[in-house]
Amino acid sequence: MARRRGLEVVHGRAECLPITVLCFLDDPVRAFREIVRILVPGGVLVVGFLDCEGPIVEVYLRDGGVRRFLSRAHFYSSGEVQMLLETGGFRAVTVRSRAGFGIIAARKDESVLNEKRNPRHFE
Repeated sequence: MARRRGLEVVHGRAECLPITVLCFLDDPVRAFREIVRILVPGGVLVVGFLDCEGPIVEVYLRDGGVRRFLSRAHFYSSGEVQMLLETGGFRAVTVRSRAGFGIIAARKDESVLNEKRNPRHFE
């Protein structure tokens, strides 16, 4: 779909970009900070994830976590993903959840980036 829209598609890990699966990242904040670094001003990141409080993860955990694919996954709640995004330099603009699958659209937060570049000094 991205190629049809004229976008270049490259495979890799989010910590090294360009993309991966949130539940398999070793350091989500590092990944989000790297995305902030390369994203155009005002750019938006859309994150899809399995909500740790949703039915998909509940079934997985009830089955004893025996499915090899998800055995190394770390599942997050919607609130946790928002916090990781904010720590990484984003501001959530849309949060949706349906049937245990969450989607958060987050805008590159220029105020956070400016604060990091030009910290206020208090006397």
